[in-house]
Order: sequence, then structure tokens, then C-alpha cells
Amino acid sequence: MADSVRLVIRALGAALLALTALVGTASGQNLTSSEETISVSTSAVGVTANLCGTDNTGGAWVQVITNGIYFTLNSATATPDSSDFTLNAGTTGPQFWVKPASKLRMLRQSADSNVKISCTD
Repeated sequence: MADSVRLVIRALGAALLALTALVGTASGQNLTSSEETISVSTSAVGVTANLCGTDNTGGAWVQVITNGIYFTLNSATATPDSSDFTLNAGTTGPQFWVKPASKLRMLRQSADSNVKISCTD
């Protein structure tokens, strides 16, 4: 009985280790040296061309540093508004990950906002 319990514990440990490795890779936590801070104003903007790989096909961590933004993740040419996603700056700088970075479009809410982009691919 003790041997079967040890076997189950080892199998669970191996499964958790594999899951941890998979989640670390899938979440895009491997930052590259490519980053920028964008001023988001009254015209919709996206990630600077080719910052996160050719045609911005790589992923990016997006962090709102000041004020707040509206954003979309479905089109490289969309103009977001209040019916789309909303993110406001906070004490820890709210952030999210997107891939491909080319789909991100941002527009300020009520005042110009600074947004930091850190590429992961």
C-alpha cells in the first residue's frame, strides 16, 4: 500500500511540475529587450510597427501607468470606445498580456494616458 501511495504522489508531483512549466511558457513571461512607453491620446494607437516581432506577431505585456484607456483586441485598425474593454491605472499598474500584439488598439478615456509595452517574443 505504501508503494502505491508513493507512486501516486510522484505522478502528481510530475504532473504539477509539467503544468507549471506549461503555464510559465503560455503566459508569456519571457520578456525580451523590446519595450516602449506609448502616450495614448484622442487618436487610436497600437504597438509600434515590428516592436514585438515581424508585423507584431509576438506577445506583449501591456501596463497602464497613468489615467485610463479603452482598448480592443480584435483588429489592428479598430477605434476603441466605452463599449470596449476599459483599464485604469492603479497602484500596481494594471496589466494584461496579448498575442499577437498587432491586435491591440488603445484610446484614452478622459485624459492622455501612458502605457508601457514589454514584448515577450
